[in-house]
Amino acid sequence: VLLVKDPSRIFVGTSSDFKSGKQGARIFDVAARYGAVAAINGGEFYDAGGVGTGDNPIGTTYSEGKLVWNDGRANRTFIGFDHENQLVVSEGMSAKRAEELGIRDGVCFQTGNVLITHDGDDVTMYYADKNTGTAQRTAIGQRADGTVILLVTDGRSASSLGATHNDVIDIMVNYGAVTAGMLDGGSSAMMYYENYYDKYDFDVE
Repeated sequence: VLLVKDPSRIFVGTSSDFKSGKQGARIFDVAARYGAVAAINGGEFYDAGGVGTGDNPIGTTYSEGKLVWNDGRANRTFIGFDHENQLVVSEGMSAKRAEELGIRDGVCFQTGNVLITHDGDDVTMYYADKNTGTAQRTAIGQRADGTVILLVTDGRSASSLGATHNDVIDIMVNYGAVTAGMLDGGSSAMMYYENYYDKYDFDVE
């Protein structure tokens, strides 16, 4: 879990130019390109033979105030930030609606991945009775004071089975989230933190 006090520091870094068709960059290389201190994986990409290439995302993608990708799939779960630095999670997001909401950064991930929303002090948690599979998970949430919660879990190993959809909600609630959404998980789940990377020389192929 990584807590970021200033939500204006959170943005979407792109893995490629989305035009050349070349394989997207790894999270370490993307972080270096932007001079980022920390990073987690975000949205969903098209698979080639069952392997994500990181070149073309699915749904709508905003990066640093610009619409950088839109394939017309407006039914995907959208997770992003508006210009007021508020986390927005929504089942479905068209480019037109994103512009109306003032979205500055955001990605999409499948459907059914809204975890927590709030309307004033009324907080709703979207527990799923049938989504009980355990796996590596990536999620993002925000506290009422604006603090951003970045979460990545291990999973699918003998030492760690992973987390369910509902487990992630519980973790987010424990950290005070009033808004949260699930990002791409499984083998894509990864968190990079500069000091940890430098100190332990840790890398993943």
